[in-house]
Amino acid sequence: MKIERLFLVMVMVIGILCCISLFTSCDGNGGGGDDDDDGASDDDGSGDDDTDDDDDSELDLWGGVSISEGYYSSNYQALHYYCGAGAAFYDPDDWNNGGYGEPDDEEGDCKLYHYSGNTQTYETLSAGIVTLTGANVSPIHLNPVAYQYGYYYQADVDFLNVNNLFDENDTFNAHVAGGNGIGPLDISVDALPMISITKPSDFDLLKSLPHSSMTFKWNKGGAEKVFLSLSTYTTTKTSMTGVIIMCEAPDEQGEIDVSGDLMEHLQNNPTTISVMMSKENYKESVGDRPISFTAMTYRQRSYVNVK
Repeated sequence: MKIERLFLVMVMVIGILCCISLFTSCDGNGGGGDDDDDGASDDDGSGDDDTDDDDDSELDLWGGVSISEGYYSSNYQALHYYCGAGAAFYDPDDWNNGGYGEPDDEEGDCKLYHYSGNTQTYETLSAGIVTLTGANVSPIHLNPVAYQYGYYYQADVDFLNVNNLFDENDTFNAHVAGGNGIGPLDISVDALPMISITKPSDFDLLKSLPHSSMTFKWNKGGAEKVFLSLSTYTTTKTSMTGVIIMCEAPDEQGEIDVSGDLMEHLQNNPTTISVMMSKENYKESVGDRPISFTAMTYRQRSYVNVK
């Protein structure tokens, strides 16, 4: 799976964080997920997703479900536990890296994107009620709610009152009732340990990001992939611009090196910086309109400069 799938998960996680007052490689695991046109998940052929170098069925996904827990801190908030579950469904023909388009540069495990306030709007779909079981809080119902761009999903659980959503040995099950040609279907994914960042040692105290190379290390084991995002945003009364670096690596790799060639693109005096690392397990459903199910643990640090 390519790194672009992370945009979907981040959209759901950030939506969860916003709702509670606060943003993988698909290597064939989980079955299905073959491209509809040619039946091969590693094809690089012409005629499969209209992309010659897609390497997988990612562009065929019709959305996904996520469950997550982790810790967030900022210069306005001490380190605090957050958790949640979310879902989003859409026509993959309308989806393009969550509106960020193709990367402007890439090096090693990482890709660089620029944001200029013009991300595309796409219509989200309803796939009916999504029911999650297997967590310490169970069941969790995700209900589709109509709004101007289609449907967003609202959980029937107050996650602010949950202090331990799941444990490492849990297995989550998602039942999607079905709608818009998606489902009904069932899909499962295994829980994973909480991510622990061992470098930089001051991760939870970061106030800035350098314009030189930077190394991030974590506790290996229990997950398929680790993702890293670094971003700087500058906001005015009329606009917002940003630079985003997105990285992915196998969990067993244990570290990600972000090159100075990418880091030097980060803004010099941003309004906000944010760094997020996550461990993820991922499965993909079978069928003509497959969806993903992602379990994630994360650590996020933000710093806001009031100008």
